[in-house]
Amino acid sequence: MANTFTPFGFRPIMNADGSAWSGNQTLRRIVATSAVPLFYGDLVSVLATGYITAGAASATTALGIFVGCRYVPTAFGYMRWSNFWPGSGQNTAAGDIDAYIIDAKQVVLEVQCTGSAGLTI
Repeated sequence: MANTFTPFGFRPIMNADGSAWSGNQTLRRIVATSAVPLFYGDLVSVLATGYITAGAASATTALGIFVGCRYVPTAFGYMRWSNFWPGSGQNTAAGDIDAYIIDAKQVVLEVQCTGSAGLTI
């Protein structure tokens, strides 16, 4: 069976001490006017304003891993949970988006990447 290229972003596997990851997440905010989409497993970084945004693949520091959000879609008009933030035009005047991230320092993450160079931590 051949290996397939099916990128999935970062995903938690376990804690560094070998124990199971407990699923703990931290609530952060995405500014309501953000046009930057975020998907499950994406790196996020923090802005000077305290809001989060997508982290660059070449970034030397990251705040954590995006795992989902709650917001009020324009099409529905009521709060919904999603494992991605689609970007601008999706949020009503309900305010900022609640974003959930994994930011624990001891979580072991798995990721698939391309290229011949290894991923440096």
